[in-house]
Amino acid sequence: MKLDIVYNKNAQDMSDIENDSIQIIITSPEYYGADMWNHNITFEEYLSGLSKVWQECFRVLKP
Repeated sequence: MKLDIVYNKNAQDMSDIENDSIQIIITSPEYYGADMWNHNITFEEYLSGLSKVWQECFRVLKP
């Protein structure tokens, strides 16, 4: 894996990134109910999406 790469992609699927290979993740999830993306989702769907992000972050971050 190359060093010093910035990924700008959907954090719910980081399948192209190896396990335990990332030293830092910087993210800024949107707030539920904020109309900046105009998504009409339930709170449960919002939490489910965030859960996928955190699972992927945990998988790719070095211990």
